[in-house]
Amino acid sequence: MPDKKIEILRLFQENSKILKNHMRKEFENTGITLPQSIVIGILFKEGEIKVSELSCKTELSNSTVSGIIDRLERNQVVTRRRSETDKRNVYVKLTKKFLDVHLDFHKKGEEIFSELIEKGTNDDIESMFEGLNTMKKILSMRIKSSEKCCKQ
Repeated sequence: MPDKKIEILRLFQENSKILKNHMRKEFENTGITLPQSIVIGILFKEGEIKVSELSCKTELSNSTVSGIIDRLERNQVVTRRRSETDKRNVYVKLTKKFLDVHLDFHKKGEEIFSELIEKGTNDDIESMFEGLNTMKKILSMRIKSSEKCCKQ
């Protein structure tokens, strides 16, 4: 019998892959890629933030995030602004135009996810909720040091 700790990792990876693939298919029609939707989600939640902070939150390199931002900026989804006090700092935020036109963008993602989860029984959903909360609690104890880059 495989080690349960390793099996948890494998199951988590498989579930993440299934969810990403499903969400990618759902968002294909919007013209927005999955990495772009992740960036948009963070900006939607955080408002204007530094590109370096966005890189940390997405766990992608600055250059990868800059490429995503370039494409989103061309499509008038985001704007960039250099800091007046330190020109090395670049801030990014969603445009008013994007917010006005796509106000329900994340609502759609939540609805898609809800439809997927509703296929389970109430007991299934409760088990997932409890298991994921436990996992979050355990992982949060170990990951505190990696969060430092996002809070600077």
